[in-house]
Amino acid sequence: MKKENLNKKVEVRFSPSDFQRLKSLSKSANMSVSRYIRTACFNRKVEAKFTDEERSFFRNLSMIGNNLNQIAKTINSQIKDNTIEFRLINSLDHLDFFINKLLKDDSQDH
Repeated sequence: MKKENLNKKVEVRFSPSDFQRLKSLSKSANMSVSRYIRTACFNRKVEAKFTDEERSFFRNLSMIGNNLNQIAKTINSQIKDNTIEFRLINSLDHLDFFINKLLKDDSQDH
């Protein structure tokens, strides 16, 4: 089997202390730093920090927060509008729904 050429590079930045630790770990494994990084990178499972559902939840929560900020700004500027109360109640209902969903999902995970 023909050995594949390693001709693609990626630049990675480390703090001085992390780089010294990396060099020490690679030396103790009798590997070059490059080989050590490849081995560590490809021999482990990487999991996403958040699921798609969690990212969607955070986006929705952010939109609700933005709506609340706009409502607060309008109220604070003393502009009265018939839709302010409706938007505020609607945003609070959405916020309550998502917070309860998060708390319910969190309690099921533990």
